Amino acid sequence: MRELVFAVSCLGFTQLLPAQSQIPIETWRTHFSYQDSRLIEVAPERIYVAAEHGLFYLNRADNDLQILSKNNGLSDVGITAMRYDAEAGLIVAYQSGVIDLIAGGKVYPFTLIRDQVDEEENIYDVLIRENLIYLATTAGVRVLSIDKDREEPWQIRESYVSLGAAGETVAIYQSAIRNDSIFLATDVGVIANTLDPLVNRQDFNTWQRFDIVAGEEIARHIVVSSGELFTAVDQQGVYRYRNGLWEPTLLTTDAAFNGLTSSDDGLLALANGQPYRLSASGDVIPIENEVISFAQDITETGDGLWIADQQQGLLRITDEQAEPLVPNGPPSDNIGKLRYANGSVIALKAEAPGGYTVFSEGRWQNYTDLPVASRLTDVVYADATQQYYLASLGEGILQWDGQESFSVVDQSSTGSTLENNQITALLSNQNRLWAANYNATSSLHLLNVDNDSWQPVAFNRASARYPRQLAQDFSQQVWMMIGGSDLGQPGSDLMVFDPESNDRLFISDRVNASQLPGRQLTDMAVDLDGQLWITGSDGVAFFPAPEQVFSDATVLRPVFDRQFLLLGEFVTAIAVDGSNRKWIGTNSGLWLFSETAEELIYQFTTENSPLISDVILDIAVDDQGGEVFLATDRGLVSFRSTATEGFFTHQSVKLFPNPVRQSFDGLVGMQGLVNQATVKVTTISGMLVQELQAEGGTATWDLRAYTGERVQSGVYLVFSASADGSETFVGKIAVVP
Repeated sequence: MRELVFAVSCLGFTQLLPAQSQIPIETWRTHFSYQDSRLIEVAPERIYVAAEHGLFYLNRADNDLQILSKNNGLSDVGITAMRYDAEAGLIVAYQSGVIDLIAGGKVYPFTLIRDQVDEEENIYDVLIRENLIYLATTAGVRVLSIDKDREEPWQIRESYVSLGAAGETVAIYQSAIRNDSIFLATDVGVIANTLDPLVNRQDFNTWQRFDIVAGEEIARHIVVSSGELFTAVDQQGVYRYRNGLWEPTLLTTDAAFNGLTSSDDGLLALANGQPYRLSASGDVIPIENEVISFAQDITETGDGLWIADQQQGLLRITDEQAEPLVPNGPPSDNIGKLRYANGSVIALKAEAPGGYTVFSEGRWQNYTDLPVASRLTDVVYADATQQYYLASLGEGILQWDGQESFSVVDQSSTGSTLENNQITALLSNQNRLWAANYNATSSLHLLNVDNDSWQPVAFNRASARYPRQLAQDFSQQVWMMIGGSDLGQPGSDLMVFDPESNDRLFISDRVNASQLPGRQLTDMAVDLDGQLWITGSDGVAFFPAPEQVFSDATVLRPVFDRQFLLLGEFVTAIAVDGSNRKWIGTNSGLWLFSETAEELIYQFTTENSPLISDVILDIAVDDQGGEVFLATDRGLVSFRSTATEGFFTHQSVKLFPNPVRQSFDGLVGMQGLVNQATVKVTTISGMLVQELQAEGGTATWDLRAYTGERVQSGVYLVFSASADGSETFVGKIAVVP
């Protein structure tokens, strides 16, 4: 059992209110999309809604939306079933087989033990009757009980598995209890049994089987409404159970059903996302509204109809008016690329139709209605034009002014040298915009944004036709990651182009393959010292002097823990923060290493942190705020680190939180410092309390003296100075009881 919380510091999650833009140092937050809402549960004061990866609720009194996730103490993401009961509380089941009971401000987790370790058992539905919890799963029915006062509150009471006619496994999609019998909707129709304790329901021979229609039938839903039992049979319709027989209602369809819910006025059904009402008198009434895209769940209260919609989130429908209610977030959890540009984090959808979302001042602004429909692959900001440029895989380059104005630069644009409109990567420096043109002889193109002149760059190697990524070293040389024709696969080589000398170099001509971090290359980043870091299927490597690569192509493998850094790990992404530290994403979690990658600072996995998935797809670092954004295969999260970009002078220094309580167990941040400042904390009388070293432009203090003891309440002076002492700052921090 654990507390359900809304603000956790010290490597915990923090959920912000909409007006707040930053989270405390060393805390996490989620950035899920809630537009693809899937399940609804009604409580007296709340409407709970499960999205693809997140969970939120609506306070019915004031329409306030609140998010619940691992940040608040939930066990997992990926909700498959949910049920509210006035006595028990809210039960949430996840893809992983974990179940949470949320009641009285506490979370009671339980892990469903599967019959076969390698066999997935998905939970489709939860039914609560007389303190027993019936789970409908791919294996059968699990019957549990819970006693919140016990040390081990969850207990499995019974399991009904292998319920096929010959004892084979059948999937149970939903269960319903009417009078003294239990009915199951399965992938072979409806089956039933008595709840008499003398009957062995674990024996498949004791179950009654119904032939509702001729031939094979799949019943995904079964409910009790106004004392009567109803089931929905795919490609057939809704049937009512009377006198031991199933009778057809007037609701017939060729579609598959995806919802069936009891209502005070009959029954609510969903067929291929279309909602219907089957009234108490038996009439079928389609529920039409242009806002509904694809209804995935439906229920009704005195406040109106509630629909979990695939694109609109939670919809409240009253008098034919539809009101979308959805927390702020990205348009999709399927994020393919993250970039930090012009003070904002930009996330690109990993699918078509193309779309992107911009995170600024604590909120996401979504852009999905674009002049191009192709998937977006990269984005840069050009200081020379004060415009953003987004690469698309099929429609050229989308130019955006940061507001609402768009234009397209493509193969047909005046003077364009693009061979096709498949752009995989962009690079911006001063008045130069470099574009990687996929499946083209000239796979690199230079656009001078001052005069709109173009210059193509061709290469004499077949693999150069297929660029994946671009980077630029301190001498303005362009590095291009290249590979095979399948863009879904990582790169396999690096190419370097010097625009001043017009020289070209394929790294494989100079570097032994064993020196690179694997046969597959995944990402590149230039650090604050100008070193070029590359990641791949077997770790990490770097070029210590990339500007000299035409004469000296030295590549090194960092050593950590007496072996090459992350040897044997499939490394997917790398980013550099304001203190020149290396954030490295893998298929098994997130790592933060020191500037030289010889010291491990953090290692985050789903087991030791609120990270939602160990599969890291991309990383972007907010240099100003220190927040590190992580695209995973299950959505987007972020972690606020201890480093920000440093400056030559102190820049609007912030000391936060200030004042701070003596019991505060987080970190006090000092942001906006001169780069790598030395910070001394003293008492008012000048006695040294602690000496700190800034990470880039940020230093942190844990409210402890150099002796390790926590400081007393009072006012403390903060002295910050550059290495040569020429740049200084003095501030105060109040520690209160």
